[in-house]
Amino acid sequence: MFTFTMFRTCRSMRFLLLAVFVSVFMAGCNKDDDASMEPQPAAEEKNRTVLFYMIDDDHNLWDEMITSLNRIEKGWNDDIDGTFLVYLDPSPHLTQFTSPVLLRIVHDESDVVRSEVVKSYPEQDPADPEVMRGVLEDAVMLFPARSHGLIIGTHGSAWFPGDLENYVNDPNVGHDEEDHQAEMSLPLGVSTKALLGSERYNNCIEIDALAQLLPVKYDFIMFHACMMGNVETAYALRNKCSYLVGCMAPLPGVGFPYDLIMEYLFAKPQADLYHVAYLSAEWYDTLPEEDFDNFDVSVIRTDKLETLASSTRTMLTKLLIRPEAYFAALTADAKLVDSDMPLYDLKQIMELGYVTNSVELQQDYASFEAALEATVVQQWSAVRDENPELLPHEQYGGLSCYVPLRASNFAPLNAYYKTHYEWGAASGFDQFILSE
Repeated sequence: MFTFTMFRTCRSMRFLLLAVFVSVFMAGCNKDDDASMEPQPAAEEKNRTVLFYMIDDDHNLWDEMITSLNRIEKGWNDDIDGTFLVYLDPSPHLTQFTSPVLLRIVHDESDVVRSEVVKSYPEQDPADPEVMRGVLEDAVMLFPARSHGLIIGTHGSAWFPGDLENYVNDPNVGHDEEDHQAEMSLPLGVSTKALLGSERYNNCIEIDALAQLLPVKYDFIMFHACMMGNVETAYALRNKCSYLVGCMAPLPGVGFPYDLIMEYLFAKPQADLYHVAYLSAEWYDTLPEEDFDNFDVSVIRTDKLETLASSTRTMLTKLLIRPEAYFAALTADAKLVDSDMPLYDLKQIMELGYVTNSVELQQDYASFEAALEATVVQQWSAVRDENPELLPHEQYGGLSCYVPLRASNFAPLNAYYKTHYEWGAASGFDQFILSE
């Protein structure tokens, strides 16, 4: 039955629809007179967002990380076209924060952290790949920019797995708990930390896992960590960044002078990594002798790595047809870049092959050298105390490498190298591995 109430409701709806139509029509007719009806332009996109991801929360790097954070605040100014973010877990050292935080850097010259908290997190393991992925995604979404940079601060040990003891069949493997590092009693005195996480969680991030979790392609990835200027890491990250900045040897405890290099991290159209590397080495030359022994830094152009791999493979394929002379040269003359890690300078390793077969490989070595020069666009060192048992810094080619050890006890490690890192197959270094 059609009731009076229903009639009244229908009539009211007709009046409401008519009112809405008139309002919309009038607004459309008067849009030139009412600027507020126009869509508002979006805020101008920043040139670059840089995130410093501090993994270490309770190891012996904490003081260094806070010093770096203060240098970052000192170097920041509001004229920079970009945003600098720092993720850190303060527990138990920094009482002003009660949980992990994402900070937006503001200028400050005191020893107190003044930067703005833009997001707080529950207690979590900073070396958990999913945790790291979430923070990196937050930085991209909360602070969109035309380009992005990433700095990773922690202990580092090239590409070696954090649980290296499980990959080396050596009954003498042991741990040095006092130094919070797994010191391996291996023939070369190998130590392993990977990208070491929290001592509380006893975890680390492997480099191949890191490559999978990165949410964007970065303008640069810079390692505030030891021994990350290695070709295996660079090749694994070649599609995740345009440039990689890292040290072949251990990074001294004083780190990088962020107050001096800040503006160059935000240069247009790309970060000015030449000045980042050069000014860092120059700064080290001004430090007291007791502050460091040696410092090196390389800037790697990642889109040249495949050409480098190809030229390396061309040489190694020929060298390993008759490997005796090459292995003899390596055994006699190859020098490590650090006494605790089986890492060699890539240029040194290839040069020893050229010297032993100079006539046959002259053209191949020239191609390799040109490819290396195109890949390592900057390499700077500051040297105080050279170890005669190690390769001199002035001979560094800018990228370290692993030479698969032809020993049965290293078979599991070599298998890990072969299955986890593309560089071995791309460069021909996997041909060193003894067939089982």
